[in-house]
Amino acid sequence: MNNLKGLFICSLFVIFTTACTNSSYVGMPNPWIDCGQDLKCAKNKAGFNFPVELSNCNIRAMEDMIEVEYPFNNKEVTIRKSKKFDGRGDISGDYNNYPVNKEVSINYIKFNTRGNNDTDKIYVVNFSSNKSHYAIMCEKGLNLDEIWDLYSVIKQADKSEF
Repeated sequence: MNNLKGLFICSLFVIFTTACTNSSYVGMPNPWIDCGQDLKCAKNKAGFNFPVELSNCNIRAMEDMIEVEYPFNNKEVTIRKSKKFDGRGDISGDYNNYPVNKEVSINYIKFNTRGNNDTDKIYVVNFSSNKSHYAIMCEKGLNLDEIWDLYSVIKQADKSEF
């Protein structure tokens, strides 16, 4: 009888684990398309251009957003561009709760920043041009000079948006 009980329990275990890992289960599709370094691929998916000219970058796109990751000052930086405004002005996709959330002006340009008190590092930056919205993210954190340098690169590359 104990063997039959054990066999029944093992059968239930197999049924439940198989049901949970069934390959026919379809989750939410990933909206991002990996474009490598192909800006034309990103433009086709997002519906607009982001003419950055960077080497060693990785580009992803989805409807109405382009994301570029590249090395900057021995850090990995991610920049996003979108034409849609979500009402909050934050297109970063970073949902961490940072203790410092403030608007910073550098050379009369306003940046919404998120970071920490103890390190004075800024991890998320959002700003807008006349036509688009941008986010800069860096896990190692950025200082104000680095934010200005990145803004300058974006403005120079995406002149038609500013």
